[in-house]
Amino acid sequence: MSAVDQLSRLGPYLGRLLEDEYVQEQIGQAIIGLRRSYRRASGRRASDALKDKRLRSQVRETVNSLLKASSALQGKPAKRRRRRFRRALLLAGAGAAAALAWRANNNQTTWPGGDDG
Repeated sequence: MSAVDQLSRLGPYLGRLLEDEYVQEQIGQAIIGLRRSYRRASGRRASDALKDKRLRSQVRETVNSLLKASSALQGKPAKRRRRRFRRALLLAGAGAAAALAWRANNNQTTWPGGDDG
């Protein structure tokens, strides 16, 4: 692929990069996050840096900023996650585990409602 073809493919993205304030803000946040992360990690051993919760949080925020900027450049709408099913499943599992733990700890042969189950 020639250089002219490559530049023509990048044209729309470069235009958005120069015009879109949201993209610029996200890239700026990512740069600030990278600086903070580098300062916090420098002078530490790798194992200590990996255990640092604040450093991991800064890196996570930096990556999220870059992902948001990338999505905005590509013109993709922001994804909204739905977690209702997972939450319901988690609550049902927690309730079942609590009931089984109660039954095991109290050496019960019947369930808390009084019905044999």
